[in-house]
Amino acid sequence: MTESTSKVSLLQNTALTVVTSIMLILIGYWLNSWLSRDSLSIEYVRFIPESQVQLPFKQIDRNLHDLRLNYRFQAWQPGSVPYTGFPGCLLPMVPDNSNLTRETAKSLRSCLESFADYNEEDTKFLMKSSSTLEKSPDQADLNSILANILGGTPWTQATDEVYKEPPPKKLQSTKRLLKDAIADSVEAGRLTSDSVEMLKQLKTIRTGRLLIIATIRNGGDTDGLIMSAPENCVILNKNAGRLPIMLFGQFNGSMSRVPPRSTLVDTVTSITKRGAASVAFVLDPSLLPEPPRVAVTDLIKEYQYSDLRGKIILKDMRNRDLESREFPFPSSSQD
Repeated sequence: MTESTSKVSLLQNTALTVVTSIMLILIGYWLNSWLSRDSLSIEYVRFIPESQVQLPFKQIDRNLHDLRLNYRFQAWQPGSVPYTGFPGCLLPMVPDNSNLTRETAKSLRSCLESFADYNEEDTKFLMKSSSTLEKSPDQADLNSILANILGGTPWTQATDEVYKEPPPKKLQSTKRLLKDAIADSVEAGRLTSDSVEMLKQLKTIRTGRLLIIATIRNGGDTDGLIMSAPENCVILNKNAGRLPIMLFGQFNGSMSRVPPRSTLVDTVTSITKRGAASVAFVLDPSLLPEPPRVAVTDLIKEYQYSDLRGKIILKDMRNRDLESREFPFPSSSQD
């Protein structure tokens, strides 16, 4: 009896040991999996209402077109060729201002003001040379004017021919070329001045579309994923409804406008382990059903007070909700 009891006890102990070992292995595997999984959280949310510059675009575009063809403007740029224009002074060749941002307009104005300063001095220099030609200049003066003022410009071929002319004819030809240069310089000044004055009237209005930049941190030991999902939404405290937002992808630091709809496709964005990333989302009220569309558009475009706040809710790869805290929404008076 004692021997039989001993065998039973041994079998029980063996079974208990096996079960315990299996449980420990399973618990260890589960614990390791749990500890090494991704751990996503939304640390910060920035709302950027898309805005559009309001300018007499067609008039500025016409001015710049004429300026690009102006020889004095082309002479401002070393190595320039006709019809290129200065890259900082170009506007998109479109019939409206939908692609013109405040940053582009500021860059354009800075470029035009730089050229205006150059052109003012250039015009004075040309006028002084014109006075010199009225005082019976010698050949050295003529050659200096041709070489330093007209040479290296689109008149190069004409000046080369003038060099070979006899003195009386050379003087008249130089006066004619200089008169044309002065006329171009004055016209360039007018075009530049008019355009700068228009740019001083620059205004921006909100389009109603919204760029949302979320800083997402991953505290886990594996990469995490943010998914395109119908449940991704923004909630504004002045509008209780959940407004669907579309995932665009990693945020480009220079992005200031809502991406074209054609680029908004279902996608995923990876958040590396023990890292963080800025992820861009888009709220386009025109894609909303009719009842909330107008209200949401007006709220984004016109709200003038500082108490508007918003939060976002996202889906991760495990279909879990990631909810941010509320962050301030810029009022239209801050634009």
